Order: sequence, then C-alpha cells, then structure tokens
Amino acid sequence: MQFIQSYEGVFDFSVIVANIRRILALHCKFEVKFIRRQANMAAHSLARMAMSYASRQAFDYAPLCMIPHLIYEIS
Repeated sequence: MQFIQSYEGVFDFSVIVANIRRILALHCKFEVKFIRRQANMAAHSLARMAMSYASRQAFDYAPLCMIPHLIYEIS
C-alpha cells in the first residue's frame, strides 16, 4: 500500500513538471534556476507551511510565519 501511495505522488509530481516544461517552452524569456534552500528560506518555509494544509489556501497578505524570512531576505 505504501508503494502505491508513493508512486501516485511521483506521478502527480511528474505531471506538474511536464506542465511547467510546456509553459516554459511557450515563454522563451522565462528561466528556471536552482537556488539552495539556505538562500531562499522564505520559499522553503512557505512550501513546508503549504504541506500542512489539507486543502488549497489563498492569502491576501504574507502569513505571519513568513515575515522574519521576508525581512531577512530583503535586507
């Protein structure tokens, strides 16, 4: 059972990657770069927070847990 759940997660991820590749092919000025987690803790923290929600969330403002990371990365 665990293998099936893991496989489904890999399949979902591969679909997302394929969609991103299609979008990038249509927009030649877009660029994707690898950035180490330590250099972008705001994105890392936001991704971890998103994983804790059971469904999609929309925010009109930065979640409070993001403020210290944003301030640090802006400076």
